[in-house]
Amino acid sequence: MHRSIPFIALALAHCGDAADPSFEASPLRAPAYSDHGILELGSSMETELSRAEPVHTWRFTLPAEAEVTLSTQASVAAQPGDRDVDTVLVLQRIEASGRTRWLAQNDDVGRSRYSRVVRTLGAGEYQAQVHGYTPSVRGRFAFVTACVGAGCPVPEPGCWFGDSFSDLRSHAELTIASETWITAPAQLDAIETEQVIVAVQQSSHTDVSTLEQALAAVDQQEVRRMELHAADGRVFLAFEYGAGDNSYGAIFAAGSPDVLASIHDGDLIDCVPRG
Repeated sequence: MHRSIPFIALALAHCGDAADPSFEASPLRAPAYSDHGILELGSSMETELSRAEPVHTWRFTLPAEAEVTLSTQASVAAQPGDRDVDTVLVLQRIEASGRTRWLAQNDDVGRSRYSRVVRTLGAGEYQAQVHGYTPSVRGRFAFVTACVGAGCPVPEPGCWFGDSFSDLRSHAELTIASETWITAPAQLDAIETEQVIVAVQQSSHTDVSTLEQALAAVDQQEVRRMELHAADGRVFLAFEYGAGDNSYGAIFAAGSPDVLASIHDGDLIDCVPRG
């Protein structure tokens, strides 16, 4: 485990990329920090700068050259009007000796106080570090990564929507536009009515053929409707309900009755590959 993780107080004005090789050489103190271990490039995760954990680190290895993007972004739990978490992001190379060598740093990206580093890297082992602009910075943020090139990991086959229904709430490329409960036919158009019937058929209620039958079959006679907007502009609808205290349902593209993923006991199964 590599722990050469200083925490410096920056007396500089806010800036973008700062080529400062002394970044690691003159720390005021070495605080407690959270070592997240191996970073899966192409993933996103949520974490928090706190008094107990003011520094977060990740490590990743490239077997060949690749362009790597590391960024901090607003937490999925952030509300309109919430202030940006003022992060500083540092990229380091881990040498064979175990020591780290500074490669890049970013404080503010664009007009936000979040951070981003984009670098083309050769084969080797690297470390990413996120801390606050000052020791007093607190707050949740998303750490989002991307990788392009021969050295990038080959993604394992899986469901683009996630592993479970709850993953939709923290999906890096999806925004929940609305969430309502369906209790009456008047709340749905013809296509959504068909979608709800198909969603209820994902449970043991395979014989339902009308919306009235579908609503009567599920717990509390209600179905959750979640509208999801993807970063690329696509819109999805998830219909989820309780059946015997378990979570069932399905995810559809808006306007289509074809199931993209089924919800069984809260898990997402039978996913259609993303087109």
